[in-house]
Amino acid sequence: MSRRLDYDAWAVSGAGMRDNRSAWSAAKVAASYRADEGLQPGEAAALELVAGQVRDRPILDIGVGGGRTTPALRAISADYVGVDFAADMVAACRARFPGVDIRQMDARDLSVFPDRRFALALFAYNGIDYVGHADRLRILAEIHRVLADGGWLLFSSHNRAVRPLRAWHPALPRLTANPLILARRLAGWLAGIARHMARRQLEEAHPGYAIINDQGDNFRFLTYYIDIASQRAQLATAGFAVADVFDAAGRSVAPGQDASDSPWVYYLARRAGDRGE
Repeated sequence: MSRRLDYDAWAVSGAGMRDNRSAWSAAKVAASYRADEGLQPGEAAALELVAGQVRDRPILDIGVGGGRTTPALRAISADYVGVDFAADMVAACRARFPGVDIRQMDARDLSVFPDRRFALALFAYNGIDYVGHADRLRILAEIHRVLADGGWLLFSSHNRAVRPLRAWHPALPRLTANPLILARRLAGWLAGIARHMARRQLEEAHPGYAIINDQGDNFRFLTYYIDIASQRAQLATAGFAVADVFDAAGRSVAPGQDASDSPWVYYLARRAGDRGE
């Protein structure tokens, strides 16, 4: 899967996940996001359902990257805050949108925001998939806290039902008559193999979810994959009611279906009240 479609910068912790943090903090990653524009089909379908309910109300854009989602969300409400873990991402987004409230922040700790501050929180580009399981639950708890009663959460996540989940070996480099380019491609190919052999040892498999060294960015990341039924249950435990699920093409996924043809899916969920209420 291409890194450009799959990933966003975020803080990670836990065994096997810490390398994600440094990879996403690289300046070259921020540069690649500066030209990124427009909503993905699943995001567009979900926002169409809730735009009228959150119009002119506070919106939180998590993992804002270079600001791909900023224009669409600010068209819904000027009361907008974008956050990202990576300093270079924040700098890129601020340069693109001067005067817009863009902050460097870790989604595991949104304590700067009061309870029930936002009507909508968006976490794009599967950014929640680059933390360990405990931190994922911590992020969901923080988002639940800062959402208003009945507030909406929209995020995407890798789909464990997809087969195969990854390529087992990096694709062979494209041949070229230029020896310097060929040498660089071969070096990258060998680096990918070495990286994959090392990081496969850090993979985890659990009921409902797995942490996998897939082929994203030449096997650079460990990625959290979860099946739709397990993600629904995870959200319910965190205090959310799932309103709809969309595949990568923006089609609604009926309850009980696994969308096995979609590498990631989009979840639209509503804050159902404080846990224990």
